[in-house]
Amino acid sequence: MTALILDGKHVAQLTEAELSERVTTLKAQSKAEHPYLPRCW
Repeated sequence: MTALILDGKHVAQLTEAELSERVTTLKAQSKAEHPYLPRCW
């Protein structure tokens, strides 16, 4: 088995890009409405 070398900065950039894309998609699906929790008291 060959060794896998991880570059932390590169992994962080990929993760940030993926999360940014997911947030953009979620915002578009929610039509920019913020979720809220109703008060139950």
